[in-house]
Amino acid sequence: MLPRPFSGFDDEQLAAFMNDAEDTVSNGGTAMMAYAQMQFTDMAAR
Repeated sequence: MLPRPFSGFDDEQLAAFMNDAEDTVSNGGTAMMAYAQMQFTDMAAR
């Protein structure tokens, strides 16, 4: 059986990690959507 994820961290450490990662996750989603739009949009060659 696999160990529980984040089993070595207490609630305060996990909360701090989630708060710090909040901006990173949203920026990653924005980049992913921009890349997807570039893939499916007809763009000029110039």
